[in-house]
Amino acid sequence: MINIHVMVILLLSFKQSFGIEVNITKKFPKSIGTLYSVQFDRKLHMTIPDECANLDFCEEIPDFPEDEISKLINLLIADKMTFNQDREATFDEHMDAGRAINLCRSRLTFIQPKAVKVGNEWHLVLNSESNMVQSFRGEICMDAQNAPCSSLVNFNRGFTGHCVQKYMETRMIVLSKNYDEVIALPQSVPSCCSCMAFQL
Repeated sequence: MINIHVMVILLLSFKQSFGIEVNITKKFPKSIGTLYSVQFDRKLHMTIPDECANLDFCEEIPDFPEDEISKLINLLIADKMTFNQDREATFDEHMDAGRAINLCRSRLTFIQPKAVKVGNEWHLVLNSESNMVQSFRGEICMDAQNAPCSSLVNFNRGFTGHCVQKYMETRMIVLSKNYDEVIALPQSVPSCCSCMAFQL
């Protein structure tokens, strides 16, 4: 009997008149790990700019393979792949702007990465200018880690308050290091800046 969990069961390809070709081979089961094998008609690479060297995300890659990634995204969407798409907020929906006051200075972020660093390795994220399918909304503390909370809040004797950056784990769809697999990787994104009490 054929084991469908290890056999290749689907081959999709996309080729346009100007020669760009992308082939994907679907893998089962779908879980965190390899989702598809992929073949491009040229060798891909990327250069991480200096301004992203100390970050976990990069939204501008000078040699990003726009056409290939866009075609790949189209194939995955045709195969019912779903992506994380947070929407950008125009105001803080979690607060009554006329009455509530943040206890920590923070700013909302809206990340649409084209590369992500996991461990010490950078991966191409499946996002393109024409197919921006992965977006992540969060909040970043504006002051240094463990900065004091607002003076508006008082703590019981023996306690103090600090602003703490919190993170949420999400799933990002990226290319493997060798650009030959579509993989799902867990990645932490900044979710909120919280005023927390600590015992002295």
